[in-house]
Amino acid sequence: MLSFEEASARVAGADVDQPVEDDEIGETLADLGVAFVVPGYDVDDLEESYRSVLQDAGRVAGVRIHDIRLDGGELHWRRDGEPVSWHVEHLSDAYLDHLACFEFVHLLEPDDERTFHSMPQQESGDDSVYVLASAEQARRLSEELGLVFD
Repeated sequence: MLSFEEASARVAGADVDQPVEDDEIGETLADLGVAFVVPGYDVDDLEESYRSVLQDAGRVAGVRIHDIRLDGGELHWRRDGEPVSWHVEHLSDAYLDHLACFEFVHLLEPDDERTFHSMPQQESGDDSVYVLASAEQARRLSEELGLVFD
């Protein structure tokens, strides 16, 4: 997924001799640039939070996500200039719609063999983590590192 040099540059200054705790795996993968995280905690601003999540996903996938706006129950944005939208539901103005993110994450994927693989949440309210990997990379992450994907 990353060359040794890329991984080293992305974790420069981090204490790489210490094991990553289970609850830090998603953030660590995001720091490495191979995943993005949908926060499970309450947010201050839904539109700004969706903007941040979509832009993070775009960086991981290598696509440009822009013109993001939340209009009632619809999230509108552009992917490399093309309009995209998906339906979102909010029981509260403080939490992102994780089910919509799960259902529509494929709209963020690059035009190659890689897809976003969802890591299961351990508890309600946990972050949702999406790892961009080919089927072979996902298999190796599971076999060699014990990562589980939905």
